[in-house]
Amino acid sequence: MKNIYNEEILIKYIYNELSANDTKGFEKEMNTNPNLKSDYKSLISLITKMELFVENPNPNTVENIISYSKSIKNKDMAID
Repeated sequence: MKNIYNEEILIKYIYNELSANDTKGFEKEMNTNPNLKSDYKSLISLITKMELFVENPNPNTVENIISYSKSIKNKDMAID
């Protein structure tokens, strides 16, 4: 891996999408590069905060959407 680390590489590292060799190189660089370490910590913090805001839709809303979709499908089938 090149010694150019950007947000894409950080994200791939966080989500374990780098090869073993690239992960090793990234970790070595992060241990010696305070700016990279800071960027990593900031991104981890951001991801953690974002995950707190992820909500599941209300089950009634999901059921309404499914029912509506079925009704449209049934109307389309009646026309054919």
